[in-house]
This record gives sequence, structure tokens and C-alpha cells, in this order.
Amino acid sequence: MEKPIRVNRFVNHPMLPGIASVFLLAALSVLLGQIEAVQTVGVSPLTIGIVLGIAVINVVGRKYDPVLDSGVDFAKSRLLKLGVILFGLHFTYGEVLSLGWRGLAIDLCIIVSVLCLSLVVGRVILKLDYQTSLLVGTGSAICGAAAILATAPVIKAKSETVVIAVSTVVIFGTASMFLYPMIWPYIDVSATDFGVFIGSTIHEVAQVVAAGTAIGPESAQQAVLEKMLRVILLAPFLVVLALCPNKHTTNHDHGTNNGISLRHMPWFALYFLLVIGANSLMVIPEQIERGLMALDTLCLTMAMVALGLKTHVSVVTQAGYKPLLLGAVLFVFLIVGGGAINSILLNL
Repeated sequence: MEKPIRVNRFVNHPMLPGIASVFLLAALSVLLGQIEAVQTVGVSPLTIGIVLGIAVINVVGRKYDPVLDSGVDFAKSRLLKLGVILFGLHFTYGEVLSLGWRGLAIDLCIIVSVLCLSLVVGRVILKLDYQTSLLVGTGSAICGAAAILATAPVIKAKSETVVIAVSTVVIFGTASMFLYPMIWPYIDVSATDFGVFIGSTIHEVAQVVAAGTAIGPESAQQAVLEKMLRVILLAPFLVVLALCPNKHTTNHDHGTNNGISLRHMPWFALYFLLVIGANSLMVIPEQIERGLMALDTLCLTMAMVALGLKTHVSVVTQAGYKPLLLGAVLFVFLIVGGGAINSILLNL
């Protein structure tokens, strides 16, 4: 006699409330994104998703966080990475190589300059601690919350420091997602060059996708390709950071002083490259590819909703103004200084 299926185990799964909430808001975002008037103004489901997430969580308050957290965190991390991996279906290696040495040089210049600026402004001017200065700088320079989470175990950062840094980069990354499409009409550059600017200066991967999509498909492709170069550079950054002796790390943990946690390495960047390879070889049937692209849109929209649901105004206000001020300085530099770096290198 067969054992009955344990439906209760699924229904009572701790991630279900969060996943269901994120899915419903994402589905609503996709439906709203299909409205002709919304498409006319260039608002994507991803943008709608994060707005809905921020609105919902700041209206209902934090009392539902314990119920939603595990599912929301899953969407914000795992589904985001799956969406980025599947986004590789939009590219071929010929397009990746089209970025050339300039694309790599732009990312390297921006990462180094933002990190240096963050440590100088944070430590010397604002008198912030080393961990906060480095984490806010890392999130701004490389890939937002993912970079912060990857860097935190290397420098033995405290959990509250991680929360402050993540909140800061989410706020300014979200702001950039709306600002960049607004300033594009006033800048005399092509959509592809502006896509490189987006990918090299906006914080989160999903925010890059949203901003690039608001400009157009060419901009979105260049933006994500340039952004993925930044994400890939996170790995050598962590290696260098771990190898450098650092008196500022806290040593309350047992074990080695500085060590790289492979669990936090951006392996999804490798899978993204593998998907591009498969698409370059045209080994994926057309119908399956269309279905995967639809899944990609849903995953990225759910990730954006989850990012919105993690953006609490109260957490940021409790942290004080200095981390926000540091994030603002880096935000302005990414726009102005990053724009100058892009302009110089793209015109060489």
C-alpha cells in the first residue's frame, strides 16, 4: 500500500508565505507591465515590482517579517541568480567580445576609484568604522547586496553592519534605476554606450536589468554584459582582500583570520557564461528558449519585489545619517565620475 503524499509538509513550509506573496506581487507587476499606457512610458514589470514591494512592506510594517523573511530571501538571492543565469539566453559570445578591452578597463577603473573614495570619505571624513566604509564601498563598486554578503565573511563583519550597508546600497541602487532612464534623453550618447554606463555604475544586477530595459533592448543587453563583468571581478577582489593582512577585522570567530567562503562566491556568473555559450551554439530549441525567457522575466520580477520587501525606511533611519551620506557621495561619483570614465575610455 502506497504511503499518502504529505501535502501538509508543503503547505506548512516556512518559505511558502514569502514565496507566495512575492509571486502574487510579481504576477501583478507583469500584468500591469502589459498595459499599453505603461509600456508607452517605458516602465517595465521589474520597476513596478520593486515599487510594489517597497509600498507594501512600508504600509503594513515589519510585523510580518518573521513569516515572510525566508521566502523573500529565497526570491532575492536564488531567484535573482536564476533570472540572471537565464538572461544569458539574450546574448552570444560574439556580443560579449564586442565590449572589448574598454569594457573591462571601465569596470576596473570604477571599482578601484569607488573603493578608494569610500575608504577615504568613510574613514577620514565621516569617521565611520572600517567595515561599514568597505562594505558600502564594495556594494556600490561591484554588485550591491551580493558583493556585501560575499565580502562580509572575509572581513568578519558584524550582522548589523551588513544590514546597514545593504540598506544603503539598495536605496541608492533603486534611485539610480529610476534616475538613469530620466537623464538619458539629455545625454548625447547611443543606447548601447548608455547601456555600458548603466552596467558599469548601477549597484544591483536586477536594477541594471530594469534600467537598461527602460531604455531599450540594445541598452539592456550592453548593460547586463557590462554588469556581469563587474560581478565576475568580485572573485579576484575577494582573493586580494583575503590575502591582504587587515588589523580591522574582528577576531571573535574561531579559525583562520581571513578566509574566503566558497558558498558566497558568485558562481551564478559562471553559469551565466555557460548559458551564453549554449545560446551561441544554438543548441536550445526555439520553443524551450521562449519558455525559459518567460521564466526569466518572472524570476527577475520576483527578485525585484523581494528587494522592495526588504527595504524598510525604519532600518535606515536608525543607522544614522553617515552611512547614507557615504552612499550618497558614492552615488554621485558613480554618475558623474563613472560618466567621465565611460566617456574617456569609450572615445579612446
